[in-house]
Amino acid sequence: MMHGQDWNTIILKKPVTKKHINFQSKKISNLDEDEIIKKIDKSQTISMMNHRLAMGYKTQIDLSQATFGKITTQRISELENGKGHAPSGQEKSILFKLIKIKF
Repeated sequence: MMHGQDWNTIILKKPVTKKHINFQSKKISNLDEDEIIKKIDKSQTISMMNHRLAMGYKTQIDLSQATFGKITTQRISELENGKGHAPSGQEKSILFKLIKIKF
């Protein structure tokens, strides 16, 4: 005759398969356009450099100093080389005031 329950613990592990990984990548690809980081267009990088030179800032350091530390020299270099993401709202307004460029 049996009394009570069998209390032996059983641990079940769910294996990670390609199906699970693909599901996660689909989740990322379905992001809204606002959440995707936008890159700078090649024509915008050339335009930024030309506007900087036209406004009298011979070097990226000169432009960086004119922003009073709000945009670093490294960030200006990223923007002109097209390696960084598009400028934020504050960076756009500062660059428009100094070199009259719109992104």
